[in-house]
Amino acid sequence: MKIIDTHAHLQSEEFNAILDDVINRLGIVEKVFLATSYVNDIKKACEITHKYDNLYFFAGIHPHYANEFKIGDLDIIENYLKDEKCIGIGEIGLDYFYNYAPKDTQKTLFSNLLDLAIYHNKWVSIHIRDATKDAIDILSTKNNLKAIIHCFNGDLDLLKLALDKNYLLGIGGIVTFKNSLIRQNITNVPLKNMVLETDAPYLAPVPKRSKTNEPSFLQYTLNALCSLVGAQAEEIAQITYSNSLRVLNDK
Repeated sequence: MKIIDTHAHLQSEEFNAILDDVINRLGIVEKVFLATSYVNDIKKACEITHKYDNLYFFAGIHPHYANEFKIGDLDIIENYLKDEKCIGIGEIGLDYFYNYAPKDTQKTLFSNLLDLAIYHNKWVSIHIRDATKDAIDILSTKNNLKAIIHCFNGDLDLLKLALDKNYLLGIGGIVTFKNSLIRQNITNVPLKNMVLETDAPYLAPVPKRSKTNEPSFLQYTLNALCSLVGAQAEEIAQITYSNSLRVLNDK
């Protein structure tokens, strides 16, 4: 049995001194996709993925950093798309919870990066927090987009859009949280649209919530899904693995 962690931040400083150990204890996690947030973050992720055969990266500008975006950054991202280890653009999106950047700035950047992905026929990893309506409005206008909705929170309006557009939905540690919306609505998510993720070092699953999250903890998310959707671990692993390979095969 093997699975893929489709969203992690192993280039984060939390892993600087322990990355080799984290990679050595991946267990059933065969590959890890790194998501990035700003230009220097992309550079570091790129370097790490070239050190480890089973790591790949998305090149993106997180909405938290939308205010720092410069027009030349588009060219930088475009150049990274040529790298053999780059699988797309991400993470990108909208985040109105912290509002580190004005909403209009976030929306403009999000739309432009989606257009870049469509132009190059690349996958995107999308972050949406407290911004579902605006995200749906933007995504509804984008055709031929290949997308993973990172850290899907269980919102049924977003789920409808994702299923209509045949997006993949990233299921992570929050599905193990007792009162989470995704836990309540997970049976509405078809396995054919599901991929697994950790968002390491964030959102460690139960029973590791006080720990620094890492890809090996994805086993706990898989176990929770087995109980919630009534499927065997081998079935969920096989289907989500195949779904994740679509990103690699189409990169």
